[in-house]
Amino acid sequence: LRLTAYGDWVNLDLVWTPEFEPDRYLDGERFSFFDPASGDIAVYDPPLSVDQPEGLDSGEVAMRLFGRVGATELALYAYHGWFKQPTARNRQGRATFAPMQSAGFSVRAPIGAGLLNAEGSWYESRDDGNGDNPDVPNSQARWLLGYERELMRNLTAGLQYYGERLDDPAMQRATYPDPSTAPDKWRSVFTLRLTWRALRDNLTLDLFALHSPSDDDYYLRPTASYRFSDAWQLSGGVNVFGGSKPYTTFGQLEDNGNAYLRLRRYY
Repeated sequence: LRLTAYGDWVNLDLVWTPEFEPDRYLDGERFSFFDPASGDIAVYDPPLSVDQPEGLDSGEVAMRLFGRVGATELALYAYHGWFKQPTARNRQGRATFAPMQSAGFSVRAPIGAGLLNAEGSWYESRDDGNGDNPDVPNSQARWLLGYERELMRNLTAGLQYYGERLDDPAMQRATYPDPSTAPDKWRSVFTLRLTWRALRDNLTLDLFALHSPSDDDYYLRPTASYRFSDAWQLSGGVNVFGGSKPYTTFGQLEDNGNAYLRLRRYY
């Protein structure tokens, strides 16, 4: 349910989701990933069993205040619900979703020949106030800074920096199954995206590259698509993961590299 109020200077969005809806997550059915409990790369057969919040008690509430000052877009956010990934464990040892609440802001403005965006937020882990529970995600600050512009005709480049800071990882690390694999206090990721359009925009080539200097891992995703007509489009791409450690975000996916080809018909 979404309610929106419009004003002369500021607008308000209120959203209520009656039942919790998670993100898509790794469950071991198609991709292997690092399991902190076993300390190794895991492949689950049957897939990972997840205890998901259900009923009206699992509902989510979100709020956004937004407006413009000249050409600058400003927004404030608040959310009360759950972490969207099953990064917690219940008393039976099953993966589950930890309750959380967050508040943040975003700014988007034209700078020079491009567009600058900045975001920041605080994620409060409601079941881990002291930061000493290894079965519950730590509270953390997150921020993002990006800039996008056209380098030349039909060639667009976007740069982005994303960062995380855990609130109190030392206490969590002391009770972690293997402290050497516990999340670090700081994490940073740099992103580059290059998009080139040609042949009257029928051909699109795109390179999406991420590198984390803190985790020493990376993710590369080159893609290409060609539209033969209004009805037919051929596209393909490659996903490449790697890293020096088997427990980081992209390093754990090193064996999951893949390529795909897709033919799509619009009607």
